[in-house]
Amino acid sequence: MPTITPSTQPSSQPSSQPSSQPSSVPSGYAQNNDYNEQEYDLVSAIRTGSTSAVEAILLDRGIEVATQNNAAYQGLIYSISLNHINLINLLLTKTNVSINQQSIDGNTPIMYAAKYGKLKIVQYLLLQTDIDINLKNNNGDTALTLALKKGHRDIVNVLRYGSSSYVVNP
Repeated sequence: MPTITPSTQPSSQPSSQPSSQPSSVPSGYAQNNDYNEQEYDLVSAIRTGSTSAVEAILLDRGIEVATQNNAAYQGLIYSISLNHINLINLLLTKTNVSINQQSIDGNTPIMYAAKYGKLKIVQYLLLQTDIDINLKNNNGDTALTLALKKGHRDIVNVLRYGSSSYVVNP
């Protein structure tokens, strides 16, 4: 019987970098794995859920800079994933981030909320005057079709029939 010898020897040293990090952040959240310092600081503040911490980062780094370098949008999507409606409100009111901005996969904030079953956030986002729920992502999905695919019936109903019967306080 022939002997098979591996072409490379396994290293006895573990890799200093894992091949992939598990993440609760939606796909398309970051455009690359190299977060700039502002995004890192903002995401760290968002993780705490503290409105004052996020405000302090925005004031320290500059609200215009946060919007220009995409940190505010990244923070908005991260706030959606963590159900921090107070931070979503803060980012939408204090920065120039667009409610209809699309990520690299074409998803908008309401698409992320619909896809991940965030009913109260969908309701809140529907109250924004400039929201366009008919935008499509790179796969041709809208917020409604993403909610349908994931089986979020409550969100499907809100997207179809409106959220006028719901009151959401940030």
